[in-house]
Amino acid sequence: DTLVGKATIDTLTNKTLTSPVISDAKGVTSIKTTSTAWSALNTDIRSGAITVPAGSLITNIAVIITITLTHDASAATTVKVGKAPDTYDLAPAVVIKASGTADTPVGVGSAVDSGEAYISNTTDVHITINGGAGIGGGTVQFVVEYIKF
Repeated sequence: DTLVGKATIDTLTNKTLTSPVISDAKGVTSIKTTSTAWSALNTDIRSGAITVPAGSLITNIAVIITITLTHDASAATTVKVGKAPDTYDLAPAVVIKASGTADTPVGVGSAVDSGEAYISNTTDVHITINGGAGIGGGTVQFVVEYIKF
């Protein structure tokens, strides 16, 4: 059986909870994740909007390289987290690979501490990976974890 809509403790025996029931439930940790591949139109990789509902506490923001990022060695690979693409107003920028080395390999990533952990209004979180002079390929997994009060 699949349960959709509101549930009571009596109706939860041997049921499968579907996304509308669990997603953004109060007091439950919710995770939103997206995988984004490099596009020839950009010199960075952007998550797109990851919406966090009003009245939520961001508990984790993370990125992980899943296909090697190709770029030159002129600058560090950084992660920015903001309310718009390529900004860092939700958390300070984090270096995940120092300059002087070309490419960022699979498995490199970081958890990013949110400077603005409590979200009082519904907010689109944007995560940007920048590889200096320009990324020429690769894929990144973006993760935002939060608890709605």
